Amino acid sequence: MEITTDQVIADATSGAVTVLDSATLILDGRHDGSIEVMGGGNLVVRGELRGPLTVNSLAHVNIHGDVVGPVDVLVAATVVIEKEGRLSGPITNYGSITNFGLRAGHVDGREPDDKDGSVNADAGRGGSTTPYHLPPR
Repeated sequence: MEITTDQVIADATSGAVTVLDSATLILDGRHDGSIEVMGGGNLVVRGELRGPLTVNSLAHVNIHGDVVGPVDVLVAATVVIEKEGRLSGPITNYGSITNFGLRAGHVDGREPDDKDGSVNADAGRGGSTTPYHLPPR
């Protein structure tokens, strides 16, 4: 599915999603599958993403909810884990990640900027669809 205009997903969805330039996707529900944010695109996760997240150059992601899965942040891309946000999975970071919330998982590339009060935890491995999981809220 391609997101070309501002859109909110409030229900459960699955599959591959691409957020194109100048569009904003707000994920209020749960998405099982990949999301790729192209340059100039925006993603706001207030619900739950279970699957790979790719943030291309000049794209922006704000995490208020949960992201469980591998995250690739390219050069000049920005990810902000808000105070209530949680990210669990391996990170490849060549852009900017600022953590005010919780992150767990191995990092390749640049270390995220963990702010005061944030948590950098070991990722749990369990019986979920990905080797990473978060405890219930």
